[in-house]
Amino acid sequence: MIGDAIETGKFTIESASNDQRVRHMSVERVRLKYEDLYPTAVAPNFGLTKNYCVKCEQTDAVYFGITKSEHVAYTDCYELRVHAGEDEGRRAAYVLPWREDEITYMELGDAYDFFFTGPLSGCQVYVGTRGGRLRVYHANSNYMGANLRAPTRSSAYMDKLYDLAKRDGETLTHRLGKDQYVAYVKENEVEEDGTYKTRLVGDGKGDEEVFVTKEVSTDVFTDYVARKTGQNRRDISVLQTYAFVFGVRRLNEWSFFFHVIGMASYKRPGLLSNRANKWKTILPCAPLPTA
Repeated sequence: MIGDAIETGKFTIESASNDQRVRHMSVERVRLKYEDLYPTAVAPNFGLTKNYCVKCEQTDAVYFGITKSEHVAYTDCYELRVHAGEDEGRRAAYVLPWREDEITYMELGDAYDFFFTGPLSGCQVYVGTRGGRLRVYHANSNYMGANLRAPTRSSAYMDKLYDLAKRDGETLTHRLGKDQYVAYVKENEVEEDGTYKTRLVGDGKGDEEVFVTKEVSTDVFTDYVARKTGQNRRDISVLQTYAFVFGVRRLNEWSFFFHVIGMASYKRPGLLSNRANKWKTILPCAPLPTA
C-alpha cells in the first residue's frame, strides 16, 4: 500500500510540529562566513541575522504510516502521518527539519528506506553526493523575502547557502527551486539603471524605504490552469502552494520525488458545485528535478 500511495501522489500530511521533530535530532550548528554570503545581500546596510549551516543527525527513529482515506476534494486519497512511536503498519524514516533563515542537512544511509522533508512554501532542497554518500539539504530565506522585501535575491541566497554548506568534492545531483513548485514568485521591480525600485512607507515622519515587488506566475500555475481548463473549469485561481519532498531507497539506490498541493478555486459547468479555496493536487507526484 505504501508503494501504491507514493505512486499515486495523492495524500495529505499531518505531522508533529517542526520543533517536535527536532527532538529526534542531534543538531550541530556551524556559522557560515558572512563575507562569503555578503555579495547576495541587497544593499550594504542590509545583512542577514543567522547564516547557519545546521547538521542534523537522527538519534531516534521517526515512523510514518500511509492509509487510504476519504477526502472531500478528491477520491483515491492516501493520508500520511508521522509518529514518534512504532506501531503496526508504520515504517521508519529519515525526517529532515527546516530552520528559519538557515540551511539544514542530513546524510542518508541504510538505516531506513524512506526520507521526508517539508512542507515547503518558498524553501529550496538540494541533494549532493560524494564517494557514494548522499546528503539532503533544506534551505530557507524568510528574512530576505519578507523582512528585506528582496525576493529576487532569495533564491540566489539559498543557492549560496548550499555552496558554502556542501562538502569539498561534492556533486549536486538534484535541486528543487521555489519557482518549480510555487504558483507565483515575487520579484523586485527594477529601475532603468538596473537598481531596485523603492517607495516610502510610514506616516510621513519616520518613513521607511522599502523595495517594490510584483507577483509573477510560474509554469506550475499556468500548467495547472491549462489542465483545469481542459476539464471545462473556468475562473481558476491558486492562493497558496506547498511542496513535500520524499525519497525511497530500493536495492540500495535512493530515488527522490516531490508533490505539490495548493488552495485552489474555480467554477465548474452546469449543476456541479464550484470549488472555493479547496486544497487540491496542483502537481502530482513527480521526480525531483536533477541539477
